[in-house]
Amino acid sequence: MIGNWLRIFKKEISLLMKVIKDLCKHMHVALLSLRSETTVGRENISVIRIQLENVESFKYFGSILTNYGRCTCEIKCRIAMAKVAFNKKKARFTSTLDLELRKKLVKSYIWSIAFYGAETWTLRAVDQTHLESFEMWCWRRMDKISLTERVRN
Repeated sequence: MIGNWLRIFKKEISLLMKVIKDLCKHMHVALLSLRSETTVGRENISVIRIQLENVESFKYFGSILTNYGRCTCEIKCRIAMAKVAFNKKKARFTSTLDLELRKKLVKSYIWSIAFYGAETWTLRAVDQTHLESFEMWCWRRMDKISLTERVRN
């Protein structure tokens, strides 16, 4: 059963490639087909016999990716950006507007900044603590409660 599907799939792919090649000829577009051979070693990575540079970290779509897979730096940067955004709109978040409305504003405006790219994060206990403390910071600032005041749940 799987063999039939595989044969049909290969046939469909080859027909699709013929159509694409014909379209490229008609539109005077060069179609390059490179076969990439990827070899991965401990210290070096090469693609199509080109040595790639190994870096500690780099920014990709606004997220900082590191070679050891930790996201603490990215999470701290996001929290700092969200705090700056909160402080810019502090008058709005601490005003006399309805509490539920202010909560919705914080969740839509501040959380979207803080959690941008969170799908790629690998959360550890330390990172989770940072995020929870940021959340409490937001709610305390919104209700104008200082850090020294003791408030029970």
